[in-house]
Amino acid sequence: KRKNLSNHDSLQELFQRSIKVFNSSNRGRECIIILKQLLQLLMIRPNVQFPQSLMDKIYDLFSENQTKSRFLAGHILKELIKFVDVNKLRTILRSLFGEKIFGHLIPLLQILESSEQLELVPILIQSLSSQDIDFSLSVIPFLAYLARSHKLSHNKPIETLFDLYLTRASLITEPKTNQSLFGRLNRTLPESATEPDGTVATEFFTIMNGTKSYNQEQILNVQSFSVLYSWLFSLYLDSPEHGPSLSLDLKLKESIISYCLRVFEQSKLSQPTISSSSSSLTSVGSTSSSSLSHESGLLAVPDFSEVALHECIRLLDLISTISPDSIAKLFPVIKKIYSRGDFNVHVFLAILQYFIKFSEVVIYDPEPAFHSFFQAYLPACYTDPIVGFETFCFCLDNKITLLQNTNVFSDHFLSLLKIFAWHPSTTCEILELFPALIGPKSFLEIFHSVLDLPITTALMEKYENEPLQFTNFSALRFEASFNQIPTMKDYLRHLYSYFLRNEPIGPDCNYWEHPLTQPALNEFYKVSTFSPRVLAVSQSVSVLLDLYFNVMIEHGTESSLSRLLPSIISRYDKLHPVCQKDITEVLLKKMLLIFQKYPFFIVFHQGLIKLTLLSTTQSAWAGPQEDIVMTFCWAVGEFTNPLLHSPANNWCSLIVVTEYLKTLEQLVFDKISLLRSSQVELDMISLDHQMDSVNSFRSTSSLTTGPLGKSVTPRALNKTPTRVFSPAKTGGLTPIHPPTPSTSLTSSSFNSFAGSINTAPKNDSKRQDLSRLMSVIVSALTKLAAHWPDLTGPVVVCLTKILRSGAEAVDVSVLSRARESLQLLKFQSVAAAIYQQPQSNVDTTSNHVDEYSSLPFVVHPLVDFAVGEPLHAFTLF
Repeated sequence: KRKNLSNHDSLQELFQRSIKVFNSSNRGRECIIILKQLLQLLMIRPNVQFPQSLMDKIYDLFSENQTKSRFLAGHILKELIKFVDVNKLRTILRSLFGEKIFGHLIPLLQILESSEQLELVPILIQSLSSQDIDFSLSVIPFLAYLARSHKLSHNKPIETLFDLYLTRASLITEPKTNQSLFGRLNRTLPESATEPDGTVATEFFTIMNGTKSYNQEQILNVQSFSVLYSWLFSLYLDSPEHGPSLSLDLKLKESIISYCLRVFEQSKLSQPTISSSSSSLTSVGSTSSSSLSHESGLLAVPDFSEVALHECIRLLDLISTISPDSIAKLFPVIKKIYSRGDFNVHVFLAILQYFIKFSEVVIYDPEPAFHSFFQAYLPACYTDPIVGFETFCFCLDNKITLLQNTNVFSDHFLSLLKIFAWHPSTTCEILELFPALIGPKSFLEIFHSVLDLPITTALMEKYENEPLQFTNFSALRFEASFNQIPTMKDYLRHLYSYFLRNEPIGPDCNYWEHPLTQPALNEFYKVSTFSPRVLAVSQSVSVLLDLYFNVMIEHGTESSLSRLLPSIISRYDKLHPVCQKDITEVLLKKMLLIFQKYPFFIVFHQGLIKLTLLSTTQSAWAGPQEDIVMTFCWAVGEFTNPLLHSPANNWCSLIVVTEYLKTLEQLVFDKISLLRSSQVELDMISLDHQMDSVNSFRSTSSLTTGPLGKSVTPRALNKTPTRVFSPAKTGGLTPIHPPTPSTSLTSSSFNSFAGSINTAPKNDSKRQDLSRLMSVIVSALTKLAAHWPDLTGPVVVCLTKILRSGAEAVDVSVLSRARESLQLLKFQSVAAAIYQQPQSNVDTTSNHVDEYSSLPFVVHPLVDFAVGEPLHAFTLF
């Protein structure tokens, strides 16, 4: 049929046959069949255009008093709304106003103008009052639509009818007569509606009552209840123009309250449907004030009783907002529902919403309810995407209130982060909510939790496949140890207890200092894989971390940022491998911004910085902490500038700077000494590679001769170029491509040859990294001498020793940098003038020092933080 209707000739045949049938005086059933075929055609080809003669016949059918044909013609006109004659269709609609079949016209009423739609309201009210139930079933949805789009001044008669429909619906069904297959008439006796538990209903009818066949009054009852929330919200809360001039009918308000209380009583008789689901992360040792029973890992599937319960709670919330004098009566009812504890996430969040809005009126503490939801309910239902999405929507809708009046974000941020860890698709929601989670009590633990998100995600997946009983991590059990060699299950319990905990443990307990932590993670990495969920979460960690530091730098206090610095240093090399590179880049940039905002941290954290710098002196190569050591070297030279510190406090004194100078000198001398010893090893390795290469060439010389005796040049063995840093840019921090092997960074011809045959690539790469570190140290030493003239002598001695070490120990670019610095320090006034202002505040329009300066030792700012619009109104006190 689809193929036939797509053919042009078939379409024309269908159109002609349709016109012929519509012109017939005895259309009958064939007319209905043709209309259905035309409607099917529009479903297959929505943009097909009917001939004008056929459109005129459809208008005529729409105007006639034939229910089925008018119904189908109306739907066809709705599908062809962009092709219809609007004026003609409006004329037909006006002629049909007030007729019984008005419900069939509702899809077309959108083409009417607003004034024409409002003109319908008196007609509709009059028709509703005529007790024409068939007509009312079609009109009530249209009235709700008008309430959303227009201000209705005739709301009182409509609300009176709503009150009638809600409270006067019959409990007895109407008798019906049906004709059997053999022509016998079967008459059904009237039946009484039943309660959810199957007993006969004795009070007024509600949506919770059941019956085999609903009569028209009962259908009106259900329909009226379904549009109540939209009606009340649109008229009394949605727009300021609907404000004081309209007041809710008192009788309707009492009827709604009675109806909702009746539904609450009936919901007790209905047991929720339970279906098995995945195991929950509710730990054995967790405590909760909730009466919910989710420890079994069973999730409640929403049934009709919970849907009705949710709608009633929303209605009572709306009634309390419109009429505050009802709060004292309704609040105990909501508390009673909460105490039952057998409901789904929609009902739970509706109850919490009511508590948030009205708890201050009745002086009620909602914290136990929040604790019950976030510590007992969410850990059991975190795998349900609906639960996660609804929770984020609830927190975003009430973000300001929860932030200012509750401890939800500071006490339960772990549950929210775990929802994101399991559902990475909620990235937009967590990014919008994340700044509100950062508070004076939680900022340190949130920092660690964000860094641990990939680990947490991997452990959550592991727990789903291999659940173990574990106890929540706490400071009391922090020193727990095993009497025997730990097994994999012991390691997993140890990891679960921390990463899958539900409650914060505070900043005083550093889990990463536990002796079992790193071995447990190493064993876990061996058996874990990078699943798509872990990869998706890891891609968001750097974004969250960047947002975290923006909030902290803009809103954080001096003490909070000072407490954060040691955590940054301690976690720098303790990250999940999948996102280590991206995270370390963010950590280094943001750490410099912290020093830029509070330069005196270079004094407060002198011991920690010195310890970090000297931690690499036992190795020629800095290893994983090379970048953070280089950053601290740059910070020492940049932020010890006396112009950055207030003369009143005199924090950055000559004594402090002298200690930094001694640390840099020790770092330089240790690196040079170790480099000399490592260079001997490098020479031996290179010599071995050279001999192997020569022997290999001799043994394969026959393979390099062509079939006619012509020599064939062997394929080059050059390795892929790596990235080194130019000494002529910003303290050795500008990346460029290295020179070709013929112009190697070292002056040794042997090393040049070794590089050309790809010998010792690992050590060669390390030397390039060390050259970058040494260049930054030389720049820092130069700045110290320029800022503090008393230190010029020791700095000159140190730079001279670097020069005397020769190219065998350090790279020629470092030697060039040291030589230029020595020449500059011979003219102290020139050096002081160049470094007179901090580089982070250089004005390139009025200063001779800019990014194109020929002075390679002038280190320009690596990053700059621009203060923009506040991310949120919360300030860290």
